Amino acid sequence: MASGLTVMEFHQKYFDPKTVLSKYFIPEAELKQDIFTQRGERLARFFCTGNVKGDILIKYGGSFVLSSLLPACEFFNEIIIIDFLNSSIKMVDQWRKQEPGSFIPSELEKDRQMWIEKEEKIRKAIKLVINAEICEPHLVAPGLPAQADCILSEFCLEFLNKDKEGYVKALKSMASLLKLGGCLILHAFLDCTFYIMGSIKFPVICLSEEFVRKAVIRSGFAIKELHVTPRTIKTLYSTVDFTSTLLLIACKEKDTE
Repeated sequence: MASGLTVMEFHQKYFDPKTVLSKYFIPEAELKQDIFTQRGERLARFFCTGNVKGDILIKYGGSFVLSSLLPACEFFNEIIIIDFLNSSIKMVDQWRKQEPGSFIPSELEKDRQMWIEKEEKIRKAIKLVINAEICEPHLVAPGLPAQADCILSEFCLEFLNKDKEGYVKALKSMASLLKLGGCLILHAFLDCTFYIMGSIKFPVICLSEEFVRKAVIRSGFAIKELHVTPRTIKTLYSTVDFTSTLLLIACKEKDTE
């Protein structure tokens, strides 16, 4: 990491969501099935049970990966996006305005025309995009109208915090945005220490299943489901070194300090 920069400053300076999309979402991307397709299919099945619904869903971080909102927008009146990186916010704004060259890929749709129609549905569901700051111990998210019924956070906290204690504090900050009884859907990389984008190497907090489980409980949640999916693509460890991905679904039981 560049000398003198915090993890957040490093990402603000060097992170490029368009490069991520071109590397991991194009049809021929080797890791696409490993990281995104399985997660997308599992999310679709979960939302389509109809067990989680309400007024507000927050997409927390990773805002340029919006295809996970396809099933979610059927069950919530409003979707609010909270992100911390200027480049991600800019890309989402360009997509919402349908500027030339902007796109959001989907790992679930093979029919392009059907995906275009669903993109418009997501655009209408998104009511607010907030450029926030991760702070300790509270998240600054100006303009948030109310606590949410559901928060969806995908591959975010392990990238933007410097250590495990920061991860827990950020998780508690995220929990403060959720109603009691609300649902947390959390995706994370396990055993990951870095990923490379272009010529830049980005640090990642190395998480274990046990640590994430304890951190979520410590943040006021009761875990309802937890799935760990081992990595099947055994190449490209020089690009990103995770060994598995985690999907956790939890219910907020209490507020914590």
